[in-house]
Formats: sequence, C-alpha cells, structure tokens
Amino acid sequence: MKRIKYIPLVFICLYLVLSCPSPSEDTNDESGTGYGSELNPGDIGKFTVSDVTLTSFTLNWLSATDSPVPFEQLEYRVYRSGSDNLSTVEDTLANGTQIGSALTGAAKGVPMSFQITGLSKTDPPSYYTVIVSSQGGDKKIYNTCVYAMPVIKNLSLDFAPFDSVTGSAGDFLFTLGSDTGTINKIYDTAFNFNDMKLRPLHVFGDTLLAHDGSPGSREMVFHPDADAYIVSPIDGVVTQIIAQDDYGGTVIDNEVFIAPVEGSGWQISLDHLRNPLQVEVGDSVSAGDNIGKPSLEYEHDDEITDIGMSEFLVLSPDNRCWCPFALFDDTLADTWKSNVSQLMQDWEDYIDTYDSSHNPDHEADQYDPSMSAWCSGCTDQYLDP
Repeated sequence: MKRIKYIPLVFICLYLVLSCPSPSEDTNDESGTGYGSELNPGDIGKFTVSDVTLTSFTLNWLSATDSPVPFEQLEYRVYRSGSDNLSTVEDTLANGTQIGSALTGAAKGVPMSFQITGLSKTDPPSYYTVIVSSQGGDKKIYNTCVYAMPVIKNLSLDFAPFDSVTGSAGDFLFTLGSDTGTINKIYDTAFNFNDMKLRPLHVFGDTLLAHDGSPGSREMVFHPDADAYIVSPIDGVVTQIIAQDDYGGTVIDNEVFIAPVEGSGWQISLDHLRNPLQVEVGDSVSAGDNIGKPSLEYEHDDEITDIGMSEFLVLSPDNRCWCPFALFDDTLADTWKSNVSQLMQDWEDYIDTYDSSHNPDHEADQYDPSMSAWCSGCTDQYLDP
C-alpha cells in the first residue's frame, strides 16, 4: 500500500490565499452580472463636455466598471450646485440639486450622457457630478465638473480713432514702408507674405488667414505697437503658460491661457506674448490687467522693433473656436464692434492716401467688404479646430 505524501497545512493555506481573488478585484463574468465586486465609476469618475452652445452642453461619462449587481440595474443621477461642494456622496445629497430623472439600463463601461440646458454666459460658475447607486443602497460619486463661460469685456488692446499727429489708432501704429523694403511698418509694397502686413488686425473668420481647409481664421490677429500691453479680456485666472521656441530651442514668446474659474473648459488664449510676462500660472486677473507685450514681428529674418503681433482665441470645452463677440458683455459689445469697424475704416483711408501716389495698381480695399458682418456680429458663432 502506497503512503500518501504529507503536505504541511501552512502550504495549503498559502495556496488558498494566493488563488482566491481579493474583494477589490473585478470578478465580473462575461455575461456582465458583476457579482462579488465593489461599485466603482467608469474611467475613475472622469467627465468630458461636448456639443457646447451658448445655452447648453452635454455632460459625458462612462458607466460603472465594477458592480455587486447586474450593471443594467444601476441608477445614475446628475446633481448641480452653485458652489464647489460636491466632493462626496454625503455632500452632494446635502448641497446638490438633482437634475432630471435617474438614468438606468446601462451596460458595463459604456458611454453615458446628459444634456444641461437653460444656461447663460452671465451665469456664475456651476458644478456638476453624478452619483451611481445600486438597489442595495451602495452609492459612489464621480468627479466634479465645473462649468463657466467667459464674459469678454475687451479685445486685449486699446482701440481709438486714428490720430494723424501721433500716427496711431490707440495701440496700433499706422506706419508705412518703402519700395526698397524698409522695415518697421505694417504696410510694405516690397514684401507682403500672404498679405499679412496689409492690416493692423485680422478679424475672426477672415478668409485671408484660413488654414487646413477651414472657412476662416479661428482667431483674431493683431499687429499693434510693440510696446503696447496686451490686457486680460475677462475676469478669471491664469491656468497655463506655454513657452514657444523658434524650433531651435530658443524661447521667443508665450501663449497665455485665462479661464473664468480654475477647471473650466472655457478659456481665452492670448498668443505670442514676449518675455517678461506680467503674470504667472494661478494668478487671478481682472479685465484690463496687463498680461504682457506682443511678440516682435519678423520680416526677411529681420526683427521689426516697433510692430508686434499677438492673437486672441476663444476656446470652448469641446475645443471649438468661438467668435469673441458671441461671448461679449452685452453692455459693451456694440462699442467694441464700432471700435473694430472704425479701425478698419481708418486703415482703409490711410492706405488709400498712400496708394494714390505710391502704389496705384494695388487694390483699394484692404478689407473685403463682405467681411463687414464680422464687425456687426458673427455670421458663424464658432469654427471647428
């Protein structure tokens, strides 16, 4: 008779410990019942925002990826608050207001969405989250999504009627070059790369600056006095500063992002600001505060010392580029539309005087008459990136 080899008890216990899953492991079977797991939000509770309009947006998330009950039985409820006080289930139930009815029937880890409506650009910041719950009473919370639209109060520079004595129109120098290629000017008959030097500003949607097959420029482009200060167009916070180099490692300017509140997907980009900047990441700013000076323009690889260049871009959380006038303060919008129209007309008059004696073959209109719509309001509120 064979003897059975004795296996010490300690090795049997060790085998059982190593072979049995811990309660936190996902033991969901292929049928998706998910029994034996904790309740956990999908994608660690992250949100995305899409389909942004001036009065609504869509909140998106992934359904739970772990559940002690069949996933389709879980319930998802969206909550909103006017303060950042939705960090826990208890806080959300106490401080938040449920929007709409509970959503059910979602399988494991699938996209879910809820449309938020009735918004206005003047609304204070609002905060959103989702609580997922099971019939057994388990509740887990997703992250918090903050939403606030910017209210634009200026176009980052000073606009004023042209003064023939000073040769300026607010922060814009009206300077001319010569047929020999003299630098330090906007208008130069000897060198006009894509006609960039023919205008002190390019408005949103300008087809002259369209790229990648887009219907028009996604940003406003300015050529102001190099010593002018670019100012914040909104009340908000500096969320990011990106140093930009010359593709050789030398930093030549910066892109500064300003949001209405920290974490908001809406933001203003002030691009091509040279060092030193007047702000740092985390600084709170008010509309009109100095941010920095424009990057110096270059022509034939020569640095132009008195004409700068900067860009003004409005971005929504779904990465669309918006016309600034779509988000302008209603009490200031007409004044600034008039400012843009005045600058265009003053520049036309200035160039017409020059062309009559220096460049009679050049087209008189520097601004396409069809672009007048961009002075009185946006034909299209946004352009895709």
